[in-house]
Amino acid sequence: MRQWVLSVPKRLRYFMQRDGAVLSMVLRIFLRVIAQTLQTHSPGAAHMDKAGLHIGAIAFIHRFGSSLNEHVHFHVCVVDGVFEEVEGEGDADATPRISSPGVIFHAATGIDAATVAPVQTTLQKRILRAFVARGLLENCDAKDMLGYKHSGFSVDAGVCIEAHDRAALERLLRYCARPPFSMERLRKEEANWCTAVPNSAASPPVTSVVPRQMSCTSHRWSSSTALPRWCHRHAPTGTATLVCWHQTRR
Repeated sequence: MRQWVLSVPKRLRYFMQRDGAVLSMVLRIFLRVIAQTLQTHSPGAAHMDKAGLHIGAIAFIHRFGSSLNEHVHFHVCVVDGVFEEVEGEGDADATPRISSPGVIFHAATGIDAATVAPVQTTLQKRILRAFVARGLLENCDAKDMLGYKHSGFSVDAGVCIEAHDRAALERLLRYCARPPFSMERLRKEEANWCTAVPNSAASPPVTSVVPRQMSCTSHRWSSSTALPRWCHRHAPTGTATLVCWHQTRR
C-alpha cells in the first residue's frame, strides 16, 4: 500500500473548496494519472491491454492544513500495483503475481522520487487545462503558472507499507482519516475560554472564546464536514477525536 498526496496552488483551492464538481474533477485526474503510472511500472502487465488493468485505492479529502487553515488536498492510499481482469482463475504459481478467480495482481516496482517528478508535471498540465476548459482560469494565466519555479503543485508518494505490516497500515489509514483537530490538544482554562495546545514548543498556545451555554463533548466528524462558524479555525491539528461544542439544555 502506497500513499499518494496531491496539493495544488491556492488559486485553484478556492474553486475546489466551494464547488464539489471541481473537487471531483481534480480527484479523477489524480486517480487516472496514478493508474497510468502503476500500469507503466508493473512489469507483469507490460504487454497487457490497459483497458483491463485497474487499481485499488481509497481517497481521503482533507480540507484543512496543520493550523486549520483552508487547504484542500488529497491523500490516496493505493495498492502498489495493478489488477488484471482474466477469464477464469489466474496462475497461482506466477510470481510476483497473487491470483484469485478472475483477477491477477501485478506488483509495481521502481516507484521513487525520479518516478514521481514527471507525475507532478503531468498533473500540473492536466489540472490547469481542465480549469481552463471550465472557464475558471484564463489560458494565459495557466501558461504563466506552468512556468513558475514554485508552482504550488506538490505530489508525494514516499510512504509505502509492506503487505505484512498491518500495524503500520493501520497507522497510515488512521492518519489519513484523522479529523481536523483532537480533544487531547484542547484545555479548558476558564468558564468560557479554551486553549489549543500546539504540536511543538515552538508554536504558542492558541486561546479561543467558547460561546455561552456550550459544553465540550467529543464527537466524531469526517474531515470533509464543515465546521460551525463559531469553531476556532486556527488551532494546531491532532490525530484523535474531533471536539465540537454543543448547546446545553437547561
